[in-house]
Amino acid sequence: MATNRRATPPASSQTSAVTRLALVVVVAFALGAAAGCDDDGGCDRGGERPARGRKRRKRLPRVVPTQPFSGRVTRVSDGDTIWVTLAGGRKRAKIRLYGIDAPERSMPFGAASRRELRALVMTREVRVVPVARDRYRRVVGKVFRGERDVGAALLSAGLAWHYKRYDKNPAYGRLERDARAAKRGLWSQTTPMAPWTFRRQRRRKR
Repeated sequence: MATNRRATPPASSQTSAVTRLALVVVVAFALGAAAGCDDDGGCDRGGERPARGRKRRKRLPRVVPTQPFSGRVTRVSDGDTIWVTLAGGRKRAKIRLYGIDAPERSMPFGAASRRELRALVMTREVRVVPVARDRYRRVVGKVFRGERDVGAALLSAGLAWHYKRYDKNPAYGRLERDARAAKRGLWSQTTPMAPWTFRRQRRRKR
């Protein structure tokens, strides 16, 4: 009596199916890894895949101006670093605030420092006075919103250190001392760690 047996696909057919599946996985992984990261190593909402039907915004060319300029803040990376789209909207620059050093994002008060900076400048028009250019192609400069010195505001709030290694501004020194005495922000800690010490220790562990 004949029996009904399910046909077994040839081995070559099974192999090609597995190969196709592996190819799909590799392509999907590559696309996912490429999405969302910008040239400073950050992956944030600005890099998400656009909604269906929407075009991805073209990334503006990055520049390092040496003369004072104005523009709109489009991103706050941490408590002392921002991105500014220059007037005209065709170029952008990464700015490291001169004279201060904010806690790293993984440090106590790192998130609070970033929130304060966002509240001060995000989407606002600012004026940048370049002082130097660092090895990361950032403009190191003073940032003003109107007449307000943004770096001084962070020092006064106790959300940044005066970076005395690079800046000798006595006004910044007084703002840090006042914040320490009042135990504002990071100075409410018993033994706050300076961000440059934190970075040095992190490098040694690598």
